[in-house]
Amino acid sequence: MITIRRLEGKDYDILEKYIKTNGLDKYSGFKDNFIYIAVIEDRSILGISEIEIAGIKTAQINLIFINQENRKEGLGDGLFRSTLYYLLTNGYENVLIQSCKEIEHFLFKRSQGLTEFNVNELVGKSSKKIYLCNISILLESKCRV
Repeated sequence: MITIRRLEGKDYDILEKYIKTNGLDKYSGFKDNFIYIAVIEDRSILGISEIEIAGIKTAQINLIFINQENRKEGLGDGLFRSTLYYLLTNGYENVLIQSCKEIEHFLFKRSQGLTEFNVNELVGKSSKKIYLCNISILLESKCRV
């Protein structure tokens, strides 16, 4: 049975191994103060999301990853929505999401509630876009549109 749940301290050994095995350590900061949500089947992690608290009522999703062999099964959509739901039920109203092809495909189908920022304008470094998204509005749309 597949479950999606928040990982706790007792899960961090397997999480750290998963991050290193999948080469995610170059993307993920793996810090104790980050929140990790995982897709799990039979005690094996199939994918993770990494959340960082960005401010009052705002969080940032740093990473969403599904194992290559488990993609195209709707797990990424489920993990993303579960991550948003977790944030909403824990008092967060908005989420910051860095641009990538897969996430833009998801977000642009649910274009209400999005504000686009160019990181270059904010910090003078990168040209990557960041989206500020209203969680409630994103969750109102149906899965896998």
